[in-house]
Amino acid sequence: MNNYATTDTLATACRLGIIIAILFTYPIVFVGVRDGILDLVRFPEASKTALNLNMISTLVLTILTVLAASFTDLGIVLSFGGATLATAVIYIFPVLMFWFAIGSEATVQQKKELPLALALMTFGTVIGAIGATLAVTGKGE
Repeated sequence: MNNYATTDTLATACRLGIIIAILFTYPIVFVGVRDGILDLVRFPEASKTALNLNMISTLVLTILTVLAASFTDLGIVLSFGGATLATAVIYIFPVLMFWFAIGSEATVQQKKELPLALALMTFGTVIGAIGATLAVTGKGE
């Protein structure tokens, strides 16, 4: 939005719309992130008091703010996220879901499919690692 003139009324309206969208969606997304972190570290349910949740929220917001202030080029963050998360969603997560879904009761056909699925997962991991390396080194531009 910085490419548009400050006198452009439609661009100003778009800037205002973006501010409103961020203002009202960030708290909803943040609560999900905070609760996900608490679940990941197996924080006891009984300890989730208002005081503890506020302290944890402050800590997480502080960490996120310091990280956000330290990055000047969001292109690196976006390309790294795309390289890792996109390949995980496309190549890794579906294979893991298939593998855990068939479990020990796999049919003969599913047992034949599993090596190919694992090969695709390996391919996706390699591609993701290459993309992440290129994003961090800046050679992927």
